[in-house]
Amino acid sequence: MFAYPSGLLYLNSALALASAPSLTPGEAIADSPSLRRRMRLVTAAFGIASVLAVFFAARLLLGDIAGLVAATFIAINPLHITNSLPVTTDVPAGFGVAMVLLFSALILVRGQTLGGYALAGAMVGLATGLKYTGVLSAVTVIAAHLARARWHPLGLLDKRLIAAGLCSIVVFLATTPYAVLDYDSFSSALTSHSTRSASIHPGADSAGDNSYDRYAVWMLDLLGPVGMGCMAFGIVVAARINPNYALILLLFPLVYVGFLGSYKVGWDRYVVLALPAMAVAAAAVVRLPELFRARRLRLMSGAVGTALALACISVLIPRAWLSARLPLLPDVRVLAEDWIQSNLPAGAYIAREYYTPPIAGDRFRVANLQTFGLLREPNPNRYHFLVTSSGDYGRFVNHRDRYPDAARHYDMLFAHFTELKRFEPVYATGPTIRILVTKKGKRLLEANSGLPLAGDGNQ
Repeated sequence: MFAYPSGLLYLNSALALASAPSLTPGEAIADSPSLRRRMRLVTAAFGIASVLAVFFAARLLLGDIAGLVAATFIAINPLHITNSLPVTTDVPAGFGVAMVLLFSALILVRGQTLGGYALAGAMVGLATGLKYTGVLSAVTVIAAHLARARWHPLGLLDKRLIAAGLCSIVVFLATTPYAVLDYDSFSSALTSHSTRSASIHPGADSAGDNSYDRYAVWMLDLLGPVGMGCMAFGIVVAARINPNYALILLLFPLVYVGFLGSYKVGWDRYVVLALPAMAVAAAAVVRLPELFRARRLRLMSGAVGTALALACISVLIPRAWLSARLPLLPDVRVLAEDWIQSNLPAGAYIAREYYTPPIAGDRFRVANLQTFGLLREPNPNRYHFLVTSSGDYGRFVNHRDRYPDAARHYDMLFAHFTELKRFEPVYATGPTIRILVTKKGKRLLEANSGLPLAGDGNQ
């Protein structure tokens, strides 16, 4: 399976095998909440390590205070916090990219031996083995090397840079060996993934042929106007200190977002990989006095730089608190599944879309319709109950101008079938879950002296 590289899959499979050697990793994960927590702790550990890598990279380029500010920016960034909780690839890959930035900074500032270059290349391989787009971080290493070599083109033939490239390939293949062992499937999967990213994916696609507008909105939301101002001033300051510093901070985010934005489909979590460089760039604002020579201007600009950094941090703190607190609330899908197990008659035939409760056990017959399944289901009347989620239908009914037919289809479903129960994320987290009952389901409820159908059924 090549939808993702294998690095994180192997790591979590190793945890699963250590936890339950007699089970397959999939069986162990399904069977053990404690194992799932340990896997999430792995993601969180990558997130914490990213903060440390950003601190040392910023400290090396811009000093101790900038290091602390950059580490704070990424530590309290809501997108980074949110993606440090689930078992997904973005934060681990972001750690790899942060380490690439750190080793590139070492190359640029201090120069490095063959071993230092090998480590930089290994981090590129690690980032790629965790998420394919991590390979783009190689531009940071190359730029740092060429800057150190005074941009002489023969610098590309330096044995240290070649060693970095070879190490990146070795580490990537160590994490994703079937990229070679089953090359045809690997190549086919990458082509298919690229094709899907260029096509329609409701809820994640842009109106045009690219998604630059979506990434612009996400970047602005990520840092806010003050944060974007910090980053703009920071790049100017970094360029004044050393133009090559600004280059290695800007190059990867520009290449990365430029590549991703060329596709129609995009997700905000993809921006996580650009966060390390963005955090260091924003932190450079504390060195604003270095743009001026006059003592009064240096004092004034120092106050402005400090104020900008504090303003950016103060804006992020409430959102960071909310991002950290939300997972502590119950998930509406857990509440909905508990209600289903307790209230619906045994033997009921239930159709569920994606982003709905899994409905475990053998008490019911369950049809897993997958994403947007009710759009494709020709005869929903054959079920007793339909379970749908705003994670699915919301993509259409909230964008009626772009998906009028799909929105009307869901409108007809909600009008035709009675809503038996609704779970809203008011004192919980997750999507809205709506449980609909068909005529066949009503007869089953009546036969079992079931739930009354009057009222809105909301929770």
